[in-house]
Amino acid sequence: MTHSLPEVRQLIPADGWFGKFVIADAEGDLEWNRPLIAWAVLAEPVRFGGRSITVVGLVANTYIEPCERDKEFAGYYHHTELAEEEAARISREGRVNA
Repeated sequence: MTHSLPEVRQLIPADGWFGKFVIADAEGDLEWNRPLIAWAVLAEPVRFGGRSITVVGLVANTYIEPCERDKEFAGYYHHTELAEEEAARISREGRVNA
């Protein structure tokens, strides 16, 4: 069986969207966010013919890739959600990170 790459059907602007990434270890979670450069509508071949359509966020690492390819990927967030989380953290901790 030959493995085919997904076909990019459409790129959509992803203004204000981020991919969240997390590494968990004994000392706690290390979290970081990377801005999406676009949403991609992909058509991927499926077993027994046909295609599966998915939408993924793209980030630029060494090359452009879907967030889901990174094992530390934890989800998508819009900047308004990040701002709300930061406001809640400041409220809890009473300080702003420098």
